[in-house]
This record gives sequence, structure tokens and C-alpha cells, in this order.
Amino acid sequence: MKKHLILLAVIITCATSYSQNVGIGTNLPIAKLHVSGDDSLVIVESTNPLSTGSSRLYFKTGSFYTGSISAIGTGLNTARVGISTFAGLNFNSLQERLSILDNGYVGIGNIAPAFKLDVNGETHVGGNFYADGNVGIGTVSPAAKLEVKGTTRLVQDVAASAVEIDGKIKVTGGTKAAFIMTVAAEDLSNSNHTITINHPFCNSDPNALLFITARELDLGFAGYIVQYNVSLSRWQIVTDGYNIDYTFSQGNIDVCDSDFCGSILMVHPRLNKFKAGDKFNILIITTN
Repeated sequence: MKKHLILLAVIITCATSYSQNVGIGTNLPIAKLHVSGDDSLVIVESTNPLSTGSSRLYFKTGSFYTGSISAIGTGLNTARVGISTFAGLNFNSLQERLSILDNGYVGIGNIAPAFKLDVNGETHVGGNFYADGNVGIGTVSPAAKLEVKGTTRLVQDVAASAVEIDGKIKVTGGTKAAFIMTVAAEDLSNSNHTITINHPFCNSDPNALLFITARELDLGFAGYIVQYNVSLSRWQIVTDGYNIDYTFSQGNIDVCDSDFCGSILMVHPRLNKFKAGDKFNILIITTN
């Protein structure tokens, strides 16, 4: 051991005194420290217990510490490798950016990653991203190729013309933007000419878009329109022209006198009203 210390002291003294390169395993070192051999093995060892010990290699330029590579003990038989950066006058200013655990988990901005890649902070992918499995955003157990838990926003790019979906859209959850509305008696007003829609996604939102198709409905020859009632802050389905209470019959009555003979179309009251039990398919796109 004493011989080794003496040899190390001689090497350091020579390197310091003559500013020469030091070669280990080579007579022609081309760097301040040049190690050459079949395996070029270099060991940096800490004699402290693994649970509290660490081995570090620091990099310094001028007066500034700029980086380090560390092997840090985290338990009786566990450790991690950390790569640190941040230019500072003291090596304690260095911040660990990349951490690799014994199990291969990698953390970026996270010294205790819980996944193969665990990133704490914003992430940007500049090219294609491929995932062989399900992807979860806001959930660690996605049940579909892409499962998002929380608010989702799709923003059209300047160069893009539209958001394209190749396939169907399925809406699930307790409160849905796409649903079947079965009209109840309390939904009807204006002598059953109006249905009021009460839904948190479109209430108080005159800019919402509602796509409505009749599922089970019988209005004879009449149709309906969808409009926003400002005084109620609700969207409504209203029979089209509900003040017109008569329609033409398919039959006629012949009327003749001595000079003229013609036909008069029969008219009868129009049953142009909604009723409880009518069903509509509704899709709400909200701006809120």
C-alpha cells in the first residue's frame, strides 16, 4: 500500500512540476492522463458504506465546475448513477439531471424514477413517436391505445387544414358530450312545442355547437329547429312553425256550379307537438 502511495505521489509531482502528460500503460500519453491497456480499467472507489457513500468525477473549466458523473448509494445494496450539470464556482452547485437506477429505470429531472423513462418537466419530441402498447396521459393504467384523463385540447396548426380522425369516436363517462336524450314531461313547454335541454356542457354557452338528430319522433310533416334561449341560458328544440296549426290533406272536395267546377284541398289540425318519451341523439361541442 505504501509503495502505491509513493508511486502516485511521484506521478502527481511530475505532472505538476513539468506539466507533462501522464501515461499508464503507454509511453506516449497524449493527454494529461492517458490510460492504455486491454481493458483500460480505472476504479474510483469510496470506502464509505454503500448506503451513505458515493464516488464522483468532477469536471471544471477555469473557475467553474461544469459537470459530474456520480455513483450514489441509495440503500444497503442499491445505488444509482447520476449525471449533473450547471456551471458554478462550487461543485455543490451542480444539479443532477439524469438518473439511472439499478433496475434500469431512467429519470430526467427525477432521481427516483418509477418507470423505464420518468420525466419531470416539459418534454418535446421533434420527430415521430412510436409506442408499442397503450399510452396514458393523466393515467398510469391506460385501457386504450391513447387514454387521456382530464381536459384535452386540439389546436389546429397553421400549416394544417383540419384535425383528421380515421375511425369512430366513442364517448364514455358519467357526463357525456354525446348522449341519447329521452324527453321528460318537465322538459316540455309552450304547449309541448318546445323542449329545453339541461346539460352542463352547453348551459350558459350560446356559442356551443349542438348536433341533434331525431331518434324516436313523430311530427308528421313538421320539422324542428335548435336555438339558444337567452333568458333561460338554455338550448331548446322548437317545432318549426309551431303557430301553424293546419296542414293540407291528401283528399279534396269537388265544388261545381253552372259556370265552374273545381276542387278544394281539405285541411285539418296539425299534430305538430313533442311528447314525453321522444328521443334525440345529441352531440355537444362546447367553447367553455
